[in-house]
Amino acid sequence: MALDPVRLIDTMERSGPRAVEAELALDPTPAAQALAGVVRQAGQLLAPLSPPGALAATLAARIPPDDGATAALRAALLACSPRPCPTPIGTPPDLPDPALHRVLSGHAGAIEALAVAPDGSWLATGGADGSTRVWDLATSTCRHALRAGGSVHALTVAPDGSWLAVAGGDGATSLWDPGSGALLRILDGHDGPVNAVAVVPDGSWLATAGEDGTVRIREAATGECRHVLAGHTGSVTALAVPAGGGWLATAGSDGTARVWDPTTGEGRRSLRGHHRPLTAIAAAPDGTWLATTALDGVTRTWDPATGEGRHVLRASVEPVGRLAVAVDGSWLAGTSDDGRIRIWDPATGDCLLTVDGHSDAVTALAAAPDGSWIATAGTDGSTRTWDPATGECRLAVRGHTEPVTALAVTSDGSRLVAAGDDGTIRIWEPGTARPDPREPNPAVTALALAPDRTWLATAGVDGTTSIWDPRTGTCLRTLVGHDDRVAALAVTADGSRLATVGWDGTLRLWDPATGALLWTRTAGDMVFAVAIAPDGAWIVTGGGDEGDAVHVWDAAGDHRHVLVGHTYPVMEFGVAGDGSRLATVADDGTARIWDPSTGDCRHTLTGHTAPLGTLVLAPDDSWLATAGDDGTVQLWDPGTGTPLRTLPAHSGPVSALAVAPDGAWLATAGTDGTVGIWDPATGRRRHTLREHTGPVAALAVAPDGSWLVSAGSDATVRVWDPATGRNRSALRLGDEPRRAVAVAADLVVIAGGHGPHFLRLIG
Repeated sequence: MALDPVRLIDTMERSGPRAVEAELALDPTPAAQALAGVVRQAGQLLAPLSPPGALAATLAARIPPDDGATAALRAALLACSPRPCPTPIGTPPDLPDPALHRVLSGHAGAIEALAVAPDGSWLATGGADGSTRVWDLATSTCRHALRAGGSVHALTVAPDGSWLAVAGGDGATSLWDPGSGALLRILDGHDGPVNAVAVVPDGSWLATAGEDGTVRIREAATGECRHVLAGHTGSVTALAVPAGGGWLATAGSDGTARVWDPTTGEGRRSLRGHHRPLTAIAAAPDGTWLATTALDGVTRTWDPATGEGRHVLRASVEPVGRLAVAVDGSWLAGTSDDGRIRIWDPATGDCLLTVDGHSDAVTALAAAPDGSWIATAGTDGSTRTWDPATGECRLAVRGHTEPVTALAVTSDGSRLVAAGDDGTIRIWEPGTARPDPREPNPAVTALALAPDRTWLATAGVDGTTSIWDPRTGTCLRTLVGHDDRVAALAVTADGSRLATVGWDGTLRLWDPATGALLWTRTAGDMVFAVAIAPDGAWIVTGGGDEGDAVHVWDAAGDHRHVLVGHTYPVMEFGVAGDGSRLATVADDGTARIWDPSTGDCRHTLTGHTAPLGTLVLAPDDSWLATAGDDGTVQLWDPGTGTPLRTLPAHSGPVSALAVAPDGAWLATAGTDGTVGIWDPATGRRRHTLREHTGPVAALAVAPDGSWLVSAGSDATVRVWDPATGRNRSALRLGDEPRRAVAVAADLVVIAGGHGPHFLRLIG
């Protein structure tokens, strides 16, 4: 009975995915056990979803398409889903890695800190929302939601797990009983936020470091303040205690590290050598050396007994932000903003290996309890594990849609916990066996569809552009050349040329059929937008230079004009069907109509009161719609520059526009979570679509105008009937949509943080 699709969805909607897991646990069949794994990994996506029955499509999409044990159930779920049912073509790019154990959610914002119980039975998470949550790692349920004052900056657990220390932005550190959730005591005294907490291995005392430049040492049992350590002339940013607990080391924004006697409170040594604020400090387990790193790009080791410097491990313009030490002190690991991980021998100062680990800054670092692997995470949202002896990547996974902020490892090394700015906690099984790590797909920043709809181009944050067959979701070729993210794409009317621009400041022209790079031009410091004439006679780029420059190039790459007028960056272009007019919208709050052949500005369109980010031209070029942060949509006559009407579209910024193929209606999307459908001839609002629970990022219209797709930050893709405003079907992704394009009457592509989603609309 548990594998009956109607009952499954009914139970899930009424009682949640945990109830389904409980039922499946009673069924030993391979199909039930495979489905239990799917539900466990995707539980955060399986909350109730409108319209009724839409959850079936989401559950079906989470089942791997090549899983024979659940193939029949997947088909049955799709059969009972509302029509048209959006379903992935092939393997979805956001399908969880086998190493994912579970995803936890509950915080209302970014998660700043993690701590795991010494026996691995519970996990604590601290958020910018001011709450600390204690989770049962066996059941993944939230035991307690603790709240003190201010955002949570740091967490520390007693060596015996009897208390949890929560350091907050209000200057206090609160001690809690993780078993009962009771507040034991509040440790105040700092005049400003507490940045770090450390506890001695025997649990007798703990230290708190403050923005006020002091460190306070307290009795753990009573909360009594033993000593106030003053000496730093700026904030204290980090603390370190060796396994023996014989001394306490502090790192400061004043560029110094200090070694203290925790028994007497006396300062033993002041370690000077850095010229910028310290970012991290780490102690050898046996207390024989101490490592510091700072914003000056230098990492140093010291003798804490004498205060003498031992080695300069690294001197670079890219500072090391995190440090970790092997359990036996045989190696020291450091990570930096260039994405690299370095392993040093602290005895000799030699660099044992350097690994190009992440595509951007590394934001978190943790080591396995036995020192057999280290884990890193970055602003790219990925988490990776490495062999510190060889530099081999053992695990490469992405699940977070924003930077990962913290990592923690259970005492037996069986679980790796990652927390992010997206407010989620992902629990990984680092020992999951598989042939080799699956490299995460790059996030997609832009889409461009060939006019004949036979191929699609996607732009990536990794600097690549990929050409796809949208019918099969197959990547045909990858265009490599940009040194930074590709920001925008444009295609000629015959599909023979593809233009790309990127944050590396270049414009590149390609033959999409062969992948050949035809030419490259420097268009400024950073380029945000590109458009191309229907016949390919000219290309226009926005951004670069001072940010407001618009350049026009001919088909051979020769520079023709600079379009002068905007005072802030141009964010998007619109091109008339015959190429005779070019429309621009910019952060200066104006739109302009240009003659691209001469570079002359024909009209300046004023009326908006905030920056503009999007525009759309009517299919017959009879009107132009512009929108931006003031929440309005302005309609203009592009031939004369005359304002036609103003649509009071949204209570916040307008994020996307789309128009029916015959121009009969205009759709608007906003950060207020709504979609509006308007009559552009009269300005009348036909429908307001309200099912999204967060900002709507993208819109796409069927080639025949029979449906409208919206995609939002709530990770849902919704299919609407634009004639009635009815939400016909929905799909929840494990990704955050950014762009959308309709390929055919039964096919839409969504750009996300994990790559492109090719969705077939069934029925």
